[in-house]
Amino acid sequence: MPEPDVQRPTPVTVIGWVWVTLSVLVLARSIVNVIVWRVLRPAFPLVTSILGQRSEGNTGMAWLFEHFTAINMSHAVAAVATLFVAWQFLRRRDWARPALRLICVLTLIYVVCLGALMAALWAGALPGSVRTAAHSRHGLELFVWLIVCLAVASGLVAMIAALGSASVRVAFRNPTSD
Repeated sequence: MPEPDVQRPTPVTVIGWVWVTLSVLVLARSIVNVIVWRVLRPAFPLVTSILGQRSEGNTGMAWLFEHFTAINMSHAVAAVATLFVAWQFLRRRDWARPALRLICVLTLIYVVCLGALMAALWAGALPGSVRTAAHSRHGLELFVWLIVCLAVASGLVAMIAALGSASVRVAFRNPTSD
């Protein structure tokens, strides 16, 4: 029977499995997106003609469609790398804790930037924004988006703090084979 001090601490288990789950979901979404895009690619002229009828936001959407496969493949590569790091974190490899902490910091920066971008778009501050000159009916969507970004950012900050905590650092000083 293992000693209580050699068991994997709860924060290590929770953080590791959260990142394993998120990585698998992002990888699956990216693969499905690429497969669907390959099937729909012949219909692309129809999609661009529909988008061409809208005057706002064409350049961003055209860029997105032009690089859709590359964007999703980069998401898939990042998901595989994160999955590997999270798995090694669960096995308590000494290099995995700072690597996962870096992933958390980069994800936090991504979430903050994405939240700011979407807030600016919904508030009408950028070209191609959804807000009309007269009024905006997107106040609820903006509020929900900001709450979701705040919740995700709070979770990431908690993970970063837990990864630097003494109990997690001690668990990586005395790893065992799990």
